[in-house]
Amino acid sequence: MLDLLIACLMSDLPELEGLPGVASVKIAVECDDPRLTIIHIRDWHFVDEERLTLDVRDESDTKLSDDEVSTLFEEHRMTVDTVQKQQTRVIRVLIRKAGVEQVFHEGFTDAELPDYKKLIDVLRDFRKYLPTGDSGRDQFTRYQYATDLLQIGVPGQLLIDGYIKAVIPAEDAKAYEAANPVQADGRIVFDGKANEVRENTIVKRMIKASGTAVLVLVGVHDLSDNVPEGVKLVVLTVKGYPGE
Repeated sequence: MLDLLIACLMSDLPELEGLPGVASVKIAVECDDPRLTIIHIRDWHFVDEERLTLDVRDESDTKLSDDEVSTLFEEHRMTVDTVQKQQTRVIRVLIRKAGVEQVFHEGFTDAELPDYKKLIDVLRDFRKYLPTGDSGRDQFTRYQYATDLLQIGVPGQLLIDGYIKAVIPAEDAKAYEAANPVQADGRIVFDGKANEVRENTIVKRMIKASGTAVLVLVGVHDLSDNVPEGVKLVVLTVKGYPGE
């Protein structure tokens, strides 16, 4: 697996700042002659309706109606869609101009890669048979398919479309499981120490690469204290990212 890691050169990172949809490009860790440059593209996770319902009702001071929760979910869905479209444009530039062929993605491990590839194949094949009609069933099918694409994120979408050769799991299984903030009841609880270990393992997996490594990772993560000497860290935020 690790022999698939990114090994491409990109000489002019500041050009990223002028790309459509890019809000900021921050050099989080500078290095004059890096053996590796990690580009962390800040992600905004898609949360399914069931889990979002638990979260918003748990956090709300008032009782939310089903309609209010549905509205919040559609707003969340639109935010993720905007972020992902902007991320796609950025990575496609890196593919075209820098020869990027693989992208690291959080949220799964090497052990899960066979099932991930099967899912990608299923979604790629199903796209051929998407209905085009205006019936309620056809519209619902297209909506569900679009939701599945939001769930797998930009790296998976680029793989389906044939823009990249591989999506590389960024996670170490043990560290990821320990730091997973999603509890058994669906609620989110962060463990700072476990999260720091997780960030260290993500970086350790990436530093076996050389040149430039692209990582799609949720925006709350800060890898600046995890990268070793000789590694440059660039953090890119798109305009659709909440708060930008």
